Amino acid sequence: MNKTRIVNLVGGGIAGLLGAAVLLNAVQNPMTGRRESLRLALADVRAGDTDVESQTWDFDLWNGIITGRAYVWTELVPPPPPPPPPPPPPPEKPDLQKMLEGVRATRQQVGQKVKIFAPQIPKGVFVAVGDDVNGLKVKAIEKTGVTLSFLWKEKQEELTITLPRE
Repeated sequence: MNKTRIVNLVGGGIAGLLGAAVLLNAVQNPMTGRRESLRLALADVRAGDTDVESQTWDFDLWNGIITGRAYVWTELVPPPPPPPPPPPPPPEKPDLQKMLEGVRATRQQVGQKVKIFAPQIPKGVFVAVGDDVNGLKVKAIEKTGVTLSFLWKEKQEELTITLPRE
């Protein structure tokens, strides 16, 4: 026999077997038996009469049970954090006039020192450049006045004021 003929016979045999399986499945459907047994089981079940209006439901009790649970009232999303406190106001510039209230510079001078009168020192004291007067440093001594400086730490700024010499 020829190879082509053998291949054709084997292929035809397989096709014939598949066709027979399809016909057998159509004739003997496995779901038909299940469907019949379910139909018989449902035929025995009878719908009962239920009187819905005769049943009383205690809705207030249910509401109390549900709303009494703490987890019902917890938020799903936590509240946002409180806003940050406002920033502190900027520091105010010190009042040099108030710091030097009652302080007078005189024309009396000995070398590089000038005499200053203050409320705490009624007799006066001689101060030189770099000395402290009521929290201010003497920066310069001139013929017409004494320049005092104050280092403002908040702004890192040097504030100056000139006291006239009397």
